[in-house]
Amino acid sequence: MRLQDKVAIVVGAGQTPGDTIGNGRATAILFAREGARVVLVDRDPESALETQAMIEAHMKARNIAKEDLIRERDAQVPLRGKMGTAWDVAHAALFLASDDAQFITGVVLPVDGGQSVRIGG
Repeated sequence: MRLQDKVAIVVGAGQTPGDTIGNGRATAILFAREGARVVLVDRDPESALETQAMIEAHMKARNIAKEDLIRERDAQVPLRGKMGTAWDVAHAALFLASDDAQFITGVVLPVDGGQSVRIGG
């Protein structure tokens, strides 16, 4: 419960149609799972309501079974030959929003599996 008693505003918390999960939706779900009260913002209110329903269903199941979300695969992000997911972005955001990162400010944190690293000039 790294975000217990915190409030998070997640912009883009909805989802474009498709089989994957987007960064905003994954972040909203993870933040709620970690105890935050989440404000869901999206240009498509119906999509934000779907995210809300997913969070509520998870919280209900968690209270009954005490077990975390099934991880879903997301859009393709290069990760040294492997593919990253929106959950990778959500976990980075969780770290930055938690007290674990209380002394970190003004940083750009690439979540790209090292693809932005260049060796040499």
